[in-house]
Amino acid sequence: MSSNADVEGILGEASSLERKYEWLEASGLYEQALRLIDEGDFFRGGKVRESIGYCLQRAAFQAESREEFQERLKKAVEGYEAARGLYERVAEETGVGWALCCGAFARYLEHWIATDPSEKKRLLDECLVLERDALEAFWDGGDKLQYCRTYGELPELFFFKYHRTEDRQARKKILEEGIKWGEKAVASLSEIDDSYEIARSHFNLATCLTLFQHFMEEPEKRWHQISKATEHFQKTIEFSERVGDKYLVGLSYLWLAAEIYAVGEKAIEYNEKALKRGEETKDNYLKGSGLLGLAFNAGWRVRHIEDPDEGKKVAEESIKARDRAMHHLSIFSYFADGGFIYVNSYQNLANLETDLEKRREILDRSLEIGTRWLKVTEDPINGFRQLRHSLSRALTSRASLEPDLEKRKSMLKRALE
Repeated sequence: MSSNADVEGILGEASSLERKYEWLEASGLYEQALRLIDEGDFFRGGKVRESIGYCLQRAAFQAESREEFQERLKKAVEGYEAARGLYERVAEETGVGWALCCGAFARYLEHWIATDPSEKKRLLDECLVLERDALEAFWDGGDKLQYCRTYGELPELFFFKYHRTEDRQARKKILEEGIKWGEKAVASLSEIDDSYEIARSHFNLATCLTLFQHFMEEPEKRWHQISKATEHFQKTIEFSERVGDKYLVGLSYLWLAAEIYAVGEKAIEYNEKALKRGEETKDNYLKGSGLLGLAFNAGWRVRHIEDPDEGKKVAEESIKARDRAMHHLSIFSYFADGGFIYVNSYQNLANLETDLEKRREILDRSLEIGTRWLKVTEDPINGFRQLRHSLSRALTSRASLEPDLEKRKSMLKRALE
């Protein structure tokens, strides 16, 4: 058996690789350290197994193919489940929260692997129950740091749960719970000097506050809510930069771009910053989402450009950015709003075309792509409603150029469906 110093040395090397976003290599070092830990040291073994799961999770989003993504995530789930098993062998007052926490993380990762929307929802339901129980266990046990870590460990959990819940009141309850937990975490962290956990708690709280604006009818209250959420995103960026976490900085810029500013120069600036962080961390989610935001904003810019030639150029840029975005996002079958952005981009291009025959060809291409995308966007996360709306507009535009009366009626009928 090697000495404790040997184990600590390997763990230090792994941590160094994590800071360089070399997640797969870091997981290999944690595996090496695990073989040197006493089999009876369940708690320490659990923590290393958990680190292996986390590294493989992050490595999955650096994958170059769908197969590689799934393989790494499945191994990450195995890591968390193995950690859960070890924690369950620790004294109950110590291990119960950690075991529940790992169970929640495993269900969350499985939701990324699942292909059926109802299965994804079931896994997120289980994840949230396990997280709730873990938070209660840590809080009741007086472990405020682990309470905060558990709350911040799964960025965008509430976002995915919110969008996979159809009932409006159930959605509201999910966000209220997320806000309550988040405010508790942020308040607790004022007593704890841990910039990393402070940043993560601010981020998750900010996402819940942002989504909760949709339940506020008065513009003044909604604006106050948005301002409050923005402050938490800025806090996230501030503390993340202190510890050099470019990934969380990138996520914050994505949310500021998409949910707070939506369109305009600020949104473009923040999407570019998110894309830069994605390239630095080699993270496909950040790169794809940043490019998708830039594609959406290029479509917005087209409508404000007077010169037709310049407008065509920007519309084509939008299509190229969307193509690049899908290259990254398709690795984990997360298409977000790609379909309707694609249809809108072609429609913008058609509106700038003076040749009627070419305009018809562009709109036909838009309809062909949009119809094909309907097959992969039945999932509410993937912008199904937005795509149907965009297709309806494209069909109406195409019908206005159709000389055949029967074909025109057919297109208009489809547009109303």
